[in-house]
Amino acid sequence: MAPGVAPCLELLLDLPTYFADIRRPGSSGFSDVAPAIKWQVSPIPGKLDLSVVFGVALPTGAVDIAGRGAQPYLQLPWSWELNDGWGVSGMLTEFFRPADLTTKRITEATFVIEKR
Repeated sequence: MAPGVAPCLELLLDLPTYFADIRRPGSSGFSDVAPAIKWQVSPIPGKLDLSVVFGVALPTGAVDIAGRGAQPYLQLPWSWELNDGWGVSGMLTEFFRPADLTTKRITEATFVIEKR
């Protein structure tokens, strides 16, 4: 869900997903609920479009699936329309896991080249 609050501001809610291991016995259960806020920094058509998202996964899911405690995250999704229907986009995400003793931070980056 992403209702607009202001022209460049959205409230987001990531709903839980159910995970199950169907090939062998293992952990199963729901992921966490994660509310977030998104601010579109540069909504200029034909230019770089950049947003900033801050959210937190609340400890509502199965510990074996989602981990322990609240887990904040920061995302920087971006896109840039090029010529003739071509475009590039990506996202940098930093997950913070304060309750995890071994992995306090996880970084994830994506990059996409597309043609309409």
